[in-house]
Amino acid sequence: MPPVHPFRQGTMRFQRTWRVLAVDDEASILDLIQQCLAPEGYDMRFAKSAEEALALLDKDPPDVVLSDVNLP
Repeated sequence: MPPVHPFRQGTMRFQRTWRVLAVDDEASILDLIQQCLAPEGYDMRFAKSAEEALALLDKDPPDVVLSDVNLP
């Protein structure tokens, strides 16, 4: 079952898939993140640089960003 974010509007309950942006300059780390999260139903985006991540943030803002803190 995919992870959901509940929204309440009146008595109805809405659900949607979380969008995740993973940022790392090491492909092996991005592969590991994809292997762990994609099968759980997260809508994954990946960036290999801070510049690429910023472009993705402007284009389609995610709900969560997982980032390497030591990007070159």
